Amino acid sequence: MQRSRGAGETRENLPNSQSSEPLKNVLSAISAKGLEFKRVILYKFGEDCNHSVWNLKGLDQKVKVEYFFNKLYVAASRATDYLFVVDSEKGDRQLWQYASDEALLQAMLGHARSKTRWEENVRTITPGTPATARQMREDDPGAIALEFETKGLNAENPGLLRRAKQFYSDMGDRANADFCEAWALKFEGHFCEAGGYFLGLGDSDQAWDCFWQGMCWLELVNWYNLHPQEQAAERFLTLFMAAPPQDLDALHQFASVVLNQKQTINTSEQWTQARQEYANRIEAFLNNPKFKPEQWQQFGEGLAALEFAEPSRFYKLAGDCFYRAQNYEQAIYYWEAGDAMQTPEYFWAKALGVGMPEGLEYLAQAGECDRIIAEWQQAGKPRDRQWLTYVAFALETKKHYQQAFVIYVWLDELVKVKACFDAASLNRPPIKLLKVLFQYLFRRKYWSEAIDAIETYLPIVTGSESRKLDLNFDIIYEISGSDLSPHDLNNQQRQYYVEFIKTQILATPDWYQDLLIQQVGIALEKVGAVTETLSFYEQFVNCIDPELRQFARERWIATQKKQEQYARNQNNLDKARKIYSELLKQSASWAIVPDSVSLAPPLVSRERPRLPLPKSAAAPTFQPQPPTVQEPVIQGLPRGTKVERIEDGIIGFEVRHLAIKVMSSSKQVLITDVLNSRDVRVDWEQCQVNIGEATIDAMGSHQLSFALFTSGYRGILICDKKTPRLELDVQGCQSKILIELR
Repeated sequence: MQRSRGAGETRENLPNSQSSEPLKNVLSAISAKGLEFKRVILYKFGEDCNHSVWNLKGLDQKVKVEYFFNKLYVAASRATDYLFVVDSEKGDRQLWQYASDEALLQAMLGHARSKTRWEENVRTITPGTPATARQMREDDPGAIALEFETKGLNAENPGLLRRAKQFYSDMGDRANADFCEAWALKFEGHFCEAGGYFLGLGDSDQAWDCFWQGMCWLELVNWYNLHPQEQAAERFLTLFMAAPPQDLDALHQFASVVLNQKQTINTSEQWTQARQEYANRIEAFLNNPKFKPEQWQQFGEGLAALEFAEPSRFYKLAGDCFYRAQNYEQAIYYWEAGDAMQTPEYFWAKALGVGMPEGLEYLAQAGECDRIIAEWQQAGKPRDRQWLTYVAFALETKKHYQQAFVIYVWLDELVKVKACFDAASLNRPPIKLLKVLFQYLFRRKYWSEAIDAIETYLPIVTGSESRKLDLNFDIIYEISGSDLSPHDLNNQQRQYYVEFIKTQILATPDWYQDLLIQQVGIALEKVGAVTETLSFYEQFVNCIDPELRQFARERWIATQKKQEQYARNQNNLDKARKIYSELLKQSASWAIVPDSVSLAPPLVSRERPRLPLPKSAAAPTFQPQPPTVQEPVIQGLPRGTKVERIEDGIIGFEVRHLAIKVMSSSKQVLITDVLNSRDVRVDWEQCQVNIGEATIDAMGSHQLSFALFTSGYRGILICDKKTPRLELDVQGCQSKILIELR
């Protein structure tokens, strides 16, 4: 073991410290651990030694010195034949002078427990000479290269392998140099470059392993071109990953192999990347309309088979594929598994899965208003509440307020009825719509709301004056047929109705042309107008019509009984006795037993008076021209039905909710359901019926029948050349309506 006091003589032997690779023969003590060399040089360890190493104070200093000597021991013990020390004068003074002092060594050996053992293994160092410097030169670089290579491979240490590479390169051994570089690159994770080196060395297995670990797909394709029969299990994955994203054949082939060879799927990084790529490519094609359902089914099954570690995104994507494959059950399953349930597609799939009307709930959540309406129409517009709830919502959302208003009337949702009525009216309500509102409010017993509607809408309703006046009569007509009783109204409301009847009905000279006398009388009774009711009936107790006379007398008696009872309840006994006396007197004169008369108003006829034709038509003041068309003959109309001549050759009338026009000039009958605006056109010349966009012809027959269940009527068209006629059977009418068409 020798030391030198200067480093200058060995400086030229050190490689350039700026090299990208490590110095092939310079190592730190730590990096040299485990290696062995014939010759080892310790460089400037003395300079790094603590100058107070022999007189330490404090635990921290002792730990640092202990660490220093451990490194020194590791570095010095790497040599098998020669150990050289190169240091400065400072280093010699701080450390090495003690290693060359024989007297000090002997003194220290005196303290050893086994002096003999230490004497055999410890010796002092001697100063170097020019001959020593020549001995420092390595004479077996191959052994050093092998040492670096062996230890580098075992420890997977790229630095050691690169030192081996440098030695091999200096020796002109290119193959071993490339071998070391290949393994160094592999240990560093530069797999594509490493694979290239292994290919150059003829090691195809290591080349494939590098390309596979590095997921170098194009390099793997080239590798498979050279070795088509090897590593077959991963071949299809490689071809898929190397293919461009728009390659549909590669996408289908990958999905097919995944489904047929599920056992090859694993959790490796390669499969993880393939899963991601497969999902990304499918996602990019989601809006492609060219794919067929069976293709989407294959994509979805492929996604399901790949078992993703983080499934939420891929379950949603699988659901998207199954949805496009029209496999709604699987789509729902995977969307729910991936917590992707807040999409229109999910709700639509749920709707299709459960059918209608149960699926309407999901169509509503999907915002599929048009579809809700179409499904309802296709089902024949059923009035089942389960349908109507969502149909009304859809119509309102689509701003079809008039139709939504009618549906909400059927559902009896007062708030929605009022909202849609206002939206449809825009402060100018049409007469037909207001008429339906009044019918609804009175028939559903919304007495207070009915007064509000009368006060709010009657002044602003649009239409002719005669039609506006008809609305007043319609209100009394509805009251007479309602379940209203005086107890349902407060004094203010009762007085309002009384004034309305007096000023808007009875003050109209020809009110009896629009209302039956019985209807007005019952309306007065139901609003609790006792005095006005008595006065009204007194006008008809001596009427020449026996039926009306008897009705007026009985209701007068009933009203007197109510008045007498009210007086007794108010403890006005004198007035009660006087009323009772008059009651007995009149009853006796009319031969009516008072107890036989019910206080409750009887059911009143729902018919309306029939208006005569205008005088100009019934009794013309001039000689008319011979008519170009004959007037139709109409039989079976309910009592009180008004028949109007709209113009020459066209007459019209209303039966319940149906508006009917008979157009003799065009040989057609138009039937309109005012509740849903559905038109049916009957053409007796062509012997056909038009319902919406559908036309029904009587093929080879002179008779054609049709029925509209949602509108509540059916008809038979008889196309007889001599006397064509139309028979209508309207729900709620006692007899059929016969129209002879001429």
